[in-house]
Amino acid sequence: MRISFFCLAAALAASAASAQSIDQEAERTTHVTVGAGLVTAPRFFGVDAGQSARSGLPQFDAGGGWNSARFSAGAILRIDARWSASAFAAVARLQGDAADSPITEDRSQVYAGVFLTYRFGNAPARSETAAPL
Repeated sequence: MRISFFCLAAALAASAASAQSIDQEAERTTHVTVGAGLVTAPRFFGVDAGQSARSGLPQFDAGGGWNSARFSAGAILRIDARWSASAFAAVARLQGDAADSPITEDRSQVYAGVFLTYRFGNAPARSETAAPL
């Protein structure tokens, strides 16, 4: 089964403190991002005859189009030249065939993560950039 994901996201990014911290290895900086997006995953939410027989779920032909709308936010705190802490959270709401599929248990999807990062090696520290989630 081949799954193709296409993501069209419009992201708004805001940086707090010094985003140009390449030469300031030990300076504490914070980067914050927020984003919104629309996602499509053709056929991912469908149930074919074989899957229906094995699972007991009804057959379902998921068409194309957008399957979810999402909002996300994240932050990276550079503690010093080697340590960074980061966190993100996102919420998505399934739409259309994805929401109507028999494999969907909940239309809302919420996820989050927290990370502590250590930079190895002698390479000069680079400014972190928080990519839209």
